[in-house]
Amino acid sequence: MGTAITEAKVRDALKGVMDPELGHDIVTLGLLREIEVEEGHVYIHVVPTSSHCPFAKEITRRITSAIEPLEGVGTVEVEWGGEFER
Repeated sequence: MGTAITEAKVRDALKGVMDPELGHDIVTLGLLREIEVEEGHVYIHVVPTSSHCPFAKEITRRITSAIEPLEGVGTVEVEWGGEFER
């Protein structure tokens, strides 16, 4: 049986995800709004620095790359802007 993924483990992994424009991690920048972990599914809500964030796709790729390898993660969903809805 594998180790369960937790919000704390996800948050720690996200501290290594850098915004390519600003050069700081998304946690420090306050871009991370919410993390939900449910039976191996990780939902992450991110708020961009601007309404037309030119690096949203790259940051999403970086988030997914940081979370997918964690033990216990099945899927990763990243949602941008507004209210978190799934």
